[in-house]
Amino acid sequence: MGWGTRCAEFATAPTAAGRLAYLAAFGSGTILGMLAAAAAVAAASRAASGRSAAWARYLHLTAASASIVIGVMLGAQTLWR
Repeated sequence: MGWGTRCAEFATAPTAAGRLAYLAAFGSGTILGMLAAAAAVAAASRAASGRSAAWARYLHLTAASASIVIGVMLGAQTLWR
């Protein structure tokens, strides 16, 4: 499902309450998804820091680098469609 499809679903909700409910559900899902991802990284980081500070630093740098690369790829994909 593309961005345009999601916008169309939001715009075609029959009532203002329906549009608000769709926006609330989408926002809640986004927040919960990011919370789960952050919790997974935090758990892995805590486990790695028990081994050594170097492992925790490596994990942090890897997660940050992956986040930047994925963000740039998604941004480029959106801009050059």
